[in-house]
Amino acid sequence: MVCIIVVTHNNDSTLKFALNSLLSSELINEIVIVDNNSTDNTKLIINEFSRKYQSLIKKIELRRNLGFPKAVNIGFKLCKNNEPYFALFNPDAIATKSWLKELIRFMDKNDHAGIAQSLLIKPDGRYDSAGGFINKLGYPLEFKPRIDYKTLSKLKPYEIGYAKGAAVLIRTRAFLQVGGFDERYFFYYDETDLSYRMRKYGWKIYLVPSSIVVHIGLGSKIPNKELFVLYYIERNHLLFLYKNIRSRFVPALIWSLTGAIHERNNIKMRIRFMAVRDAIKLAIGYKVHDPIRIQ
Repeated sequence: MVCIIVVTHNNDSTLKFALNSLLSSELINEIVIVDNNSTDNTKLIINEFSRKYQSLIKKIELRRNLGFPKAVNIGFKLCKNNEPYFALFNPDAIATKSWLKELIRFMDKNDHAGIAQSLLIKPDGRYDSAGGFINKLGYPLEFKPRIDYKTLSKLKPYEIGYAKGAAVLIRTRAFLQVGGFDERYFFYYDETDLSYRMRKYGWKIYLVPSSIVVHIGLGSKIPNKELFVLYYIERNHLLFLYKNIRSRFVPALIWSLTGAIHERNNIKMRIRFMAVRDAIKLAIGYKVHDPIRIQ
């Protein structure tokens, strides 16, 4: 059986739907919820479900927001690690009954697969993620099929460059071999980095179209979210390059600095310079404060 890790942070508008869908899924016998110090009603919802399903749901309430990758690493330690796989599931996603069964079936038949991702669709039926690839500049690019998801769901699984962590099954042996998630990312690029490192070790990443999950995509309620996202995409892209594609780091650094200099919005300019500065700090071994404080 498989342990499902759900990381939350201010997800009270979607969490109930996500948990109810998981509880209605096949082959679910363990759910670990790691809350990153939510300040809305998320903790109340977690407590309600953990009381009602004590034998099924474990919870960890962190005293501060430690970020997605560290929360997953913490949750993983609570899972029964003698199982061959564990799964990640977003609190703003809705599972179909057989989503996990389809992923397990594929992984059982393909020992070389390190991660299998579900086909993620939006509530209106458009694609959220049908798999992604990492280009030579280190940017993750989403694959956009020209057929509808119902047709795609009938096709065979196919290899992708990286998996989106909203609904994935991860092979425990592969996860341990690469050292788990790199906790420096905090937010964004964490699953891109994990997928990239697994591929360097010879593991393959796949999209399983018959495993369907609806991704509402509201995410966490975060003040100044546009600036928050701008900072972490800029910073973590540079960190990813420094770690994994070192030859692209300096050109990307120059490009980021040039973009910051020419940024017309003063607040965005400051955020972009902070992102570059903190990426360099992380690359050379210094710590930075997360989450970023935007004033």
